[in-house]
Amino acid sequence: MGGGKRIRLTIDTTKGMIFTLLVFSVVFLTSCYDNTKVFSEEDIVNTSLSNLVEQLQLQVEEFFWLQNQNKVDIEKNNRAIQALSEALEKNTMFVDSLYASMTYASIFNHDLDLTQQQKVPTMEEIKRLVEEQSRKKIEAFEKTYIPTLTSDSTGEETEKLQKEIALLRENFKSLKWQLYKNDPEPFSKDDYLVYDDKVVYQVQSGDTLSQIANAFGLGPNGADEIMALNNISDPRAIRRGQELIIQSPPVFERIQIPLYGRKNLIPSDILTFYAENTQNGFSRGLTFVTLDHQEIVSCLPGRVIDKGVSYVVIYHGNDIKLVYSDLQDILIDKGDWVTGGQIIGTSHNNSFTLEFILNTEYRDPMKLFLKQMGQFRITFYTEWEDGNLPYFPYFRRVKDGSFAKEWYSVAADPELFEKGTMIYIPELKGTPSKGLFVVEDEGSAIKGNAIDVYIRDLTLASLLQTQSVVYRFP
Repeated sequence: MGGGKRIRLTIDTTKGMIFTLLVFSVVFLTSCYDNTKVFSEEDIVNTSLSNLVEQLQLQVEEFFWLQNQNKVDIEKNNRAIQALSEALEKNTMFVDSLYASMTYASIFNHDLDLTQQQKVPTMEEIKRLVEEQSRKKIEAFEKTYIPTLTSDSTGEETEKLQKEIALLRENFKSLKWQLYKNDPEPFSKDDYLVYDDKVVYQVQSGDTLSQIANAFGLGPNGADEIMALNNISDPRAIRRGQELIIQSPPVFERIQIPLYGRKNLIPSDILTFYAENTQNGFSRGLTFVTLDHQEIVSCLPGRVIDKGVSYVVIYHGNDIKLVYSDLQDILIDKGDWVTGGQIIGTSHNNSFTLEFILNTEYRDPMKLFLKQMGQFRITFYTEWEDGNLPYFPYFRRVKDGSFAKEWYSVAADPELFEKGTMIYIPELKGTPSKGLFVVEDEGSAIKGNAIDVYIRDLTLASLLQTQSVVYRFP
């Protein structure tokens, strides 16, 4: 009984409390509803923009942090690449020194045994190995061979042996030249008009004297000079097919290397030579190795007489027509005038071909670039002739400190050839360099008309020498 009464009182009390809470809730919600009326649309927009700016600022800060992190990674990678390059250069020097040391040992017929080496030896170790093994071989030679010599050997036998050795040397020398010589055919000034100090230009349809003078760089009075030289009184009287004489330096002094930005050529620039047998038949010109989209320039001033999808033909006077092939993005059209060195297009597939037509016959384009320097004495040298040994810092190095390259580097008189000049020696067309060499060295004994070719074979260097006409590139 008593418990039931207490329950009724609790229920009544609870009802009152619930009613009171409902009243307060309505008042609170009403208050909130009324307060929201205070904020305008502009306040809401400003708040949103503020939040957006804050987010963007956080993203920018994160971007800059990532950028700084990337810079750190790039610097770290650069240091790693530099370290790898230094290690590669060091290993290259080790390999070169090792090869040279083995050559050094083979001079005395003492093979260098490196089977016990666990790693590439240092210069000091190489020197010690060579000296130790050479000493052992000499001791063995003295024990076995020297006691067998008797006083019965006569001067006649010695003389006979010397004659046989001399004959073998001559035969060896002749055999080598049989391999190296390959119809050198020195160029003749009578065959090509590259050495003349004038241009004979055949007037094309639509030509004017001012256009011709501008193309050949004759200056503001060029048209008057052409008129005076050719006894022309009326500049409008020239006709198609008429031959005009234009005073101009020889082709060699005017010609431009067709690769834009290049002052010198090196042997590796030439992929295919004229008349060389290729998979597509015999080559009709010079094919150059180029960079991707290498800009190609006109070798000489002239007028475009033909144009195709991938080639242009330019008439340069003196019956010279040059065909510029394997082109893309061609910038000139048929009938246009071009000056020497003007960009005419870009190369295609990392190559470019230049063909030379004299009258109506294909000729060797290389002859346009070569200047005859006269008859030279051609000798050969190795890294052993300057007194340096493999462990010397300047062993097998040329004048500027770089390594000499076999069938590539030559020593010449700096008064005749600047360093870096590419030369052509027809007598050596059959060698690995196809007769092309680069002047990289000089020597006290190499003065005047003398060329010293670097090779690594000591026997060949001592036996081979010849005479040849030498040509230089621009």
